[in-house]
Amino acid sequence: MAFSREEFLVAAGNPKAVLLFTALLPQFVSGPGSIVGGLLLVGAGYLVVETLVALVYAVLGSQLRRIVISARIDRLVARVTGVCLIGFAAYLGTSQRPT
Repeated sequence: MAFSREEFLVAAGNPKAVLLFTALLPQFVSGPGSIVGGLLLVGAGYLVVETLVALVYAVLGSQLRRIVISARIDRLVARVTGVCLIGFAAYLGTSQRPT
């Protein structure tokens, strides 16, 4: 239950969620019914998908925790990831915008 409460607080405090519910979702509500009912239905669908994704993420995280990675492999992964991020930053820093 604590997981659900934390997930709700994180999602509710996310500014992207506010933008999603105010700018994006109303475009998908149409029909003869009330807009409030349509927004509630689309919003409920979004919350179901968000909850399922969070649960899958939590289960995968708990399964990955069981895998013991040696310190050497952990350092190697960190270094490769760091090099990739620095490479992407250098690429973005030197790329030109199309005119």
